[in-house]
Amino acid sequence: MARAEDSPTYLTVREFAVRYRLSTMTVYRAIANGHLPATRIGRSWRIAQAVADAYDEQAGAVTGSAA
Repeated sequence: MARAEDSPTYLTVREFAVRYRLSTMTVYRAIANGHLPATRIGRSWRIAQAVADAYDEQAGAVTGSAA
C-alpha cells in the first residue's frame, strides 16, 4: 500500500491561481490549451506539485529574479 510520502502532492486550480497571482479562469485556459499539465480527478483539475515547481523556475527565468 502506498504511503502519503510516496504519492505526489497536488494543488487545486484555486490554490495554484492564488500562489501565482493568476485568475482561476487563466489557469483553466492554460490547462485547456495544453500549456499547463494537469490531471482530472473526478470533476476537478489538479496540478502536480512538480509542475508548480517547474512553473516557479520558468517564471524566475522569465522575470530574471533569482530564486
